[in-house]
Amino acid sequence: MGHLVVSIGSTQFNELVCQVSSESFIENAKKNNFTRMSIQYGHGFKPKQSSHISITSFTFTDCLQNLVDSADLIISHAGAGTILDVLRGDTFSARESYLNKVLVVVPNTELMDNHQVELVETLRMNQLCYVSRVEDLNSIFEMIKEGTKCLEPSYCVDVEKAFL
Repeated sequence: MGHLVVSIGSTQFNELVCQVSSESFIENAKKNNFTRMSIQYGHGFKPKQSSHISITSFTFTDCLQNLVDSADLIISHAGAGTILDVLRGDTFSARESYLNKVLVVVPNTELMDNHQVELVETLRMNQLCYVSRVEDLNSIFEMIKEGTKCLEPSYCVDVEKAFL
């Protein structure tokens, strides 16, 4: 009975919202025992509903910490506020098994000056999260199951090349 939370912060990140609400991503989530998804879509596109898993979508919430605490997997833009909410959570475990809470950070490269990249690089170097590009999110379930850590070269995003 997995709960997946997606947070894009207060801006737009339509590419991420479209990816996590795509049929292929939802099917992959269902195969990995996720039964519900909560998606914060900010000022962007409202995500599609699915017949495969329960999707709750919202622009903003004052209760993001409650959602994070109830989640098994959090996919977040690289906003400091959301990341701190996850890292502060009582049940967060950066290096534990697939059954524990896991954070996947996806930098929004459309933002001015690409400021999320510096934060992502620091998190990745300290193995505090998985890092993914939007187009690679479907492979994140396998990476987590395999216990692949962020710094293994075959799975890591080369932040400098991919996002700069």
